[in-house]
Amino acid sequence: MKSLLSLFSFLLVCAVPVWSQSQQPAAEDIRTEKAASRGSMVFKPVRSGVDNSETIEIVGLGTPSFKVANMADGTYGSYEHSLRVSYPLVLSGGKTGFVLCFYGTTEKIPYAVETKGGTTTLFFPFSTHDLIKGRIEQTIATKKKIAVKLTQQADGYREAVVGGN
Repeated sequence: MKSLLSLFSFLLVCAVPVWSQSQQPAAEDIRTEKAASRGSMVFKPVRSGVDNSETIEIVGLGTPSFKVANMADGTYGSYEHSLRVSYPLVLSGGKTGFVLCFYGTTEKIPYAVETKGGTTTLFFPFSTHDLIKGRIEQTIATKKKIAVKLTQQADGYREAVVGGN
């Protein structure tokens, strides 16, 4: 009985440090996961801290600008060109500072809506260019205004809805 008690005491003395050490990695894993998730971020998200929703009315499209660019560094990436077609939006009430931008398939745009330097840019993939531009022009040709609803939420969600609610 005494040997059983001493064996139990020995196991208890050995198991307590092992058990307490096994509890620490869980807390460390959480910190590691947070650091890893921060490490996997490719850009620092910009968040306003408040929800913002705005509806603007387009009465016309301005003169478009066309941009192509690449990085000619001798790698296969040199053959990838970015493409952007941008239209300044003509808004009711003379309001300015809004641009509709269509980007190419090789570009990776982090925001759907971005406000920078007093200009709000709405980003759409180039594959939607003909459809969206056609709808805007068709609506304007019928002497109607087309609504654009912009949403930028505090949690980082961004949305641009052209011609809908």
